[in-house]
Amino acid sequence: MPTATRLSRLLRPAPSTPLNRPVGVDASGAVLTFRGFLAAVGLWRDAVLKLPEERRRTAVLYDEDAVKLAPALFGLWAAGVHVVLPGDLLSGTLERLEAGGVELDETVLALEAAGLAGGGRSARLPGIEANAETLNTMAVPPDLPLLDDRAELLSLLTSGSTGEAKPVRKRLEQAFWEPEAIDAGLPGGTDALGPVEVIGTVSAQHIYGLLFRVLWPLMSGNALIAGPRRHFPESLVEALAAAKARGRRAVVVAAPAHLKRFIHPELFSSVRDAVAVIFSSTGPLDEAGARHAAAALGHFPIEVLGSTETGGIAWRRRTPSADGTLSTPPWRTVQGITAAVRTDAGDVLSEGEGLVTLSGRHLERAGWIDGSDRIRLDASGFTLLGRADRIVKIEGKRVSLPEVEAAIEKTGLVDRVRVLPLPEATAEGAREALAAVAEPSPRCRELLFAEGKATLVRRLRALLREGLPAMALPRRWRFVDELPANAQGKTTARALTALFDPRRPEWLVESDEKTAKGRRLALRFEASPTLRWFEGHFPGMPILPGVAQLVLVERALREVLPGIEGLAPRTVRQLKFRALTKPGMKLRLVIDLPEGFADLGGAVRFEWRSLEGGEETVQSSGAADWAAVDPA
Repeated sequence: MPTATRLSRLLRPAPSTPLNRPVGVDASGAVLTFRGFLAAVGLWRDAVLKLPEERRRTAVLYDEDAVKLAPALFGLWAAGVHVVLPGDLLSGTLERLEAGGVELDETVLALEAAGLAGGGRSARLPGIEANAETLNTMAVPPDLPLLDDRAELLSLLTSGSTGEAKPVRKRLEQAFWEPEAIDAGLPGGTDALGPVEVIGTVSAQHIYGLLFRVLWPLMSGNALIAGPRRHFPESLVEALAAAKARGRRAVVVAAPAHLKRFIHPELFSSVRDAVAVIFSSTGPLDEAGARHAAAALGHFPIEVLGSTETGGIAWRRRTPSADGTLSTPPWRTVQGITAAVRTDAGDVLSEGEGLVTLSGRHLERAGWIDGSDRIRLDASGFTLLGRADRIVKIEGKRVSLPEVEAAIEKTGLVDRVRVLPLPEATAEGAREALAAVAEPSPRCRELLFAEGKATLVRRLRALLREGLPAMALPRRWRFVDELPANAQGKTTARALTALFDPRRPEWLVESDEKTAKGRRLALRFEASPTLRWFEGHFPGMPILPGVAQLVLVERALREVLPGIEGLAPRTVRQLKFRALTKPGMKLRLVIDLPEGFADLGGAVRFEWRSLEGGEETVQSSGAADWAAVDPA
């Protein structure tokens, strides 16, 4: 049995290995030792081996706590079970897995995944009941095996560019080589960081979180898995403070979507010195996000480029220049990966421009594997030039979506943008036209709030006409605080298309402030006449119904505050409707949240305010009591 990686030998430690070394710290602050980890691995292995063989060929694991996930993962691997890590516990998850080839008759649902409805076709292992304190006193099972690096025992889900989930099956060595590459990429390796806790804002259910939050700490011997995922800046501050109190610094594993929200650096002032290094992956980190991270946490992030299919392939780190600008170096491949370019003629070159092609030990197979991006490559590294497959035909002519996006960003009114083709109804029937989803720049926000969307779009189109043909000008626009990203950090065509749903309002966060009692959000909103909520209320005199205003408050919170899936409004009270909200009105939605709302819920107060005529007047107001969703 080949056992070339360090992690494949983890369950058979050398006699000199200290069993009392800490490997994780759970939500309560209890430390799990290596002895406790191995004991838990044995319990998981034994529990699954008691099931009939035909019911334990595959296991679906889900838990937001990486300390609980780690021993379950290795225990099932020790039993030779193929483990699937889904990205969520939504009602359709099992259906999506089954469509991807998971046979539920031969599946174990474990940890939180045991709560999924398996229709009686799946075995269930809710979890090991013993806590860290108990596990740390148990004997290490003497018969834990060496793991077979070549065994295909891991599947992760990726959505690609369409949004359709599909499983990506991997050999253990593909996951096990990467932590060694991570360690090799740090000057001095993990040992140079000293005692650290690996704290994540991202889920360990995906390749990035799994590698950095679970496998790397286990391999390093000097880093602890910090159990719970930290969704919000406030909860990250708490985790950093706890690590600091325990005498450790922290490695922060984050995503651009989270780092961009670190707009209040003073929140981190007391714990900034506890941060050793920041990693960022799952999507592109723009300059604003890099600056927010550095101001809040004291370091510019190490950015990791990769995908579920390839794993991490390259990284870079921005550095500040003397004049205050940021220097963005080229991407450099990680240890064990080689990048080249494939020309249109099919030749593989070590320098030049073309389609990226990769070879390396943690890829799917030997030889060169083509990616979907075009790059410019030289001895210093490579620069991304855009996806090769983003060429569409509009009115019979080829249009490069990256070129349109570059032209839009060049106006200075947009920080980031994604352009996609959408069908458009005309008198002659449906036709393809371009639509744009954009993150407005600060100047663009000012214009949008002061002059309205129609005026802003006219200005943008006038600027774009200078360099783009008419058919390449987006006909429909949506302005968002940030481009939508799924749990893998990908912006899919499905998510972009959903923004043009006539039931979804187009709003932007105007302010997000701490208050004496909690937090206040203010969102700007134009009541577009095409908004579906106006239909039928009432013919000849449409208004925004009161029930729609309540629903939109909930939708606004769920969009602005990711991680509140476990909360829902229970009762509504103190409702007052003072004036009619009509199509075309400019509105401000103000929402007051209590302290600790994301974890505990509480009373949410809201006001819809009209900004018509230069005056701010209350249209409606009320309060809703939010509480945890009943698991039943």
